[in-house]
Amino acid sequence: MQNKKPEILYLSFNQSFELLNCGLSIGFSILDCNPVKTRFLHEFNFKITNVEIINQSNHVFIVGDNQNDSEQKKKFFLWDNYQLQKLFEVDHPDPIKKIKYLNKYFFVMTSKKAFLYSIEGAKLIKSVETIENKKGIISAARKPDSIIFAIPGNSKGYVRVFNFSKESPFETHFQAHNHEIESIELNYEGTLVATASSEGTLIRVFETSKGEQISQFRRGRKQSQIYCLAFSLDNKYLISVSSSKTLHVFKLPTKEDKQKKGFSLKSFYDMNSERSFVSIKLDTSKYSICAFDPKDQDIINIACINGIFTKFRIDFKEKTLKKITSINFLLDQKFEFNEKLFETKSKSKSKSISISISNSNSNSKSNSNSNSKSKSNSNSNSDAKYSDTDSDFDFI
Repeated sequence: MQNKKPEILYLSFNQSFELLNCGLSIGFSILDCNPVKTRFLHEFNFKITNVEIINQSNHVFIVGDNQNDSEQKKKFFLWDNYQLQKLFEVDHPDPIKKIKYLNKYFFVMTSKKAFLYSIEGAKLIKSVETIENKKGIISAARKPDSIIFAIPGNSKGYVRVFNFSKESPFETHFQAHNHEIESIELNYEGTLVATASSEGTLIRVFETSKGEQISQFRRGRKQSQIYCLAFSLDNKYLISVSSSKTLHVFKLPTKEDKQKKGFSLKSFYDMNSERSFVSIKLDTSKYSICAFDPKDQDIINIACINGIFTKFRIDFKEKTLKKITSINFLLDQKFEFNEKLFETKSKSKSKSISISISNSNSNSKSNSNSNSKSKSNSNSNSDAKYSDTDSDFDFI
């Protein structure tokens, strides 16, 4: 299959922000962020609309869109990119909008529900109803040994946060905006959640355990779609990218701020709602995602659906952002395969388990046939490093 020019359909960072998940019109690819290069890629005969790698393993959750199979959007499967086989496949009654992996568990989002599964055997643990959620909006805290996630609530402008830890479980449901929720992002620990509505003018930050607002930032006065929000690991800063072609960096209140005489959260976020700490115009208004670089929190990584990966450095003294690199990672996606060279090396053929959520006791097995080709730049093996059958969480 020569001279293909894949279209990017989906972008997200992995749990540690070290890898970039990329769903393509002809397959998927996983890229390293430091330096930016393809780790491995795989070609399918259908579009990949959602892809989520498990940590830094060879195992990848995949949702496809096949014009020859109207049911493809309702299925997801776990793909082993070393053995080149499906490990299991799950059917849903409704199209799948997003999959998010977190600490031995994973979430499947449809337009009306969030489904929580254990990775061991794809066991359905819990389902939660949401308001109409066409984009499958969800955020999960990335701290190991935690299972905290946030989704749109049951009413317009509301947010629900769940903490299933045995030590301090909680569920909060609070109003964040007057308009529909457009973006939700939890910090690393899951103690803070940032939100934006479809208006895109204000960004608000809440404590997750109580739903108490601690900050409010004004991105701009004109309506804009906020594509992505991200916290720094030290919770000092929050960044956003939007359709206004702007990257904003906002400063969050610190413990020192709160301890100052006369300080009030209301006065702090009222003051800061008028401005960002620093901002810079981007080259495009196309969909982009952002994150602080895990190896250097002074660097912001931005990946755009046009295939451009850009790094900016924050100068906190000068309050400026400087572009330090920009690369077209699509140029690194070479989908030209020798079928014999990349055929599966496993000794035995794989089996996939198809599980319908309407009949969770079904264990029927079927042969996997993806009509696919793969290429890898990694030397990793097929051993899963995320599986743990002991549950540390309280699912009530």
